[in-house]
Amino acid sequence: HVGYVGEGMLDASVCGNIFASPNAVRIETGLSLIRSSKGILVIVKNYTGDKLNFTLAAQRFCFATGVPVRLVAVADDVSIGRSKSAHVACRGLAGTVLVHKIAGGAAAAGCGLDEIANLAEFVAQNMGTIGVALDGCDIPGRPHVKRLGHDEVELGIGIHSEPRSRRINPRPTVEVLVEEKLVAILSQEDEERNYLNTTQGQKNVRSFC
Repeated sequence: HVGYVGEGMLDASVCGNIFASPNAVRIETGLSLIRSSKGILVIVKNYTGDKLNFTLAAQRFCFATGVPVRLVAVADDVSIGRSKSAHVACRGLAGTVLVHKIAGGAAAAGCGLDEIANLAEFVAQNMGTIGVALDGCDIPGRPHVKRLGHDEVELGIGIHSEPRSRRINPRPTVEVLVEEKLVAILSQEDEERNYLNTTQGQKNVRSFC
């Protein structure tokens, strides 16, 4: 069995404060609780804090224990165009759940760590998602600040309530909204967001042992 650590489901979930990455010490603790001799796959969403802290923890844990660790960063958000994502990178969104499920299925089928990590990377690089919201969210204990009008929706919002893409007013029907999202994900004509028309790569998979 290959162990996992990530931001939800699977063998261990390491949580930080609201809208913040856990620190490397917490992550190492999670890795030590799994400690699979066949290796550990770390799955994170593509945010700077998560990548830095999980990478640091994975390196330290691997060097201390000899347990192989692989890391996959999921960057499925298509709302940010290429000209901007070159600086901030595409964020991880709901598609991360599918990477968890598929990686878990591969482990249950008896695949090794490298096979599972490569499969998770293939899934992540051939997947696109985009968020939509009727309003933003707030950290508990802080006053709510309404960001959208009563007849608006925001397309491309992030999981931490980051504003992106555009606002639509008046609020469209579900059918129109789904069409807007599908165009953003699947369009081959928008050079800014044609993320799914790429060659298979390994840029988000890293091996530490």
